[in-house]
Amino acid sequence: MRQPVELTRTVLFQGQAGSRTASVCFPSICKTQSGRLLASWRIGSAKDSADGTVCLSWSDDQGQSWSEPIRPFDRSADPRAGTFALDGVLGNLHLAALTPLADGRVLAAMMWLDRADPHRPMFNEQTEGLTRVQTLLAQSEDDGVSWSEPRRLDASPFDG
Repeated sequence: MRQPVELTRTVLFQGQAGSRTASVCFPSICKTQSGRLLASWRIGSAKDSADGTVCLSWSDDQGQSWSEPIRPFDRSADPRAGTFALDGVLGNLHLAALTPLADGRVLAAMMWLDRADPHRPMFNEQTEGLTRVQTLLAQSEDDGVSWSEPRRLDASPFDG
């Protein structure tokens, strides 16, 4: 018979009201082959704001302590209009779902949103349409410390 496991609570990241970290959402966590816990989440001034980006942190002691968050995918010099330019179009990464692979790599599947016009909403309530969306993939070979350049996922014949 298994012994009960005592659960503890840990805060990985605390946003600050009225700042670019006011909204913290869309978490993902995985356990890598080495036993490292790797977590991702989105920060932004609001849940769907154009200034959002993905943060990552890791724990090598079963979640007792966590690394300082990193923003490995930020690529834009203008955080007001997004944090990741794709083909010259300013945008941001809305989330990063993490998956450990059998060969030790970690895959991050990310949703990129077009933020060329940072005032255009992500979702149009009248048409029920989304701004332009692209799925990107990146991989890490060192348990999430560094990542490959994100590349597009060809989802043909589906266009989003």
